[in-house]
Amino acid sequence: MIKREKDLQVIGSSKVKLLKENVYIHTWLETECHKGSNEIASAVYDTLNKIKIPENVKEIRLVSDGCTGQNKNSIVLSMCAKWMLEAPSHIEKLQLIFPATGHSFLPPDRVFALIEKKIKT
Repeated sequence: MIKREKDLQVIGSSKVKLLKENVYIHTWLETECHKGSNEIASAVYDTLNKIKIPENVKEIRLVSDGCTGQNKNSIVLSMCAKWMLEAPSHIEKLQLIFPATGHSFLPPDRVFALIEKKIKT
């Protein structure tokens, strides 16, 4: 997801456990790093490795926008396959979901909207 502010792009990915109080986010400036599929895959991989997944969780669902250059490609899919090889033994399935194009109004969308609002004020 990209938010513009005064010709400066802040690129990020977030993980939300359906609560606004429980958000993990990676951000970087366009001047620091690109916004391609390698960077997005690295951010998601890092988050998957850092979060504590309870033993009763058997399935992970990743919801991603359909941006071909960042998310909908073989690099992100390959990262998911690699993570599944290393995942905790209780994880049986990782599902990669691409909702219909447009605003999905998922919790991460609200998180980025709040960040954008704070930047503008």
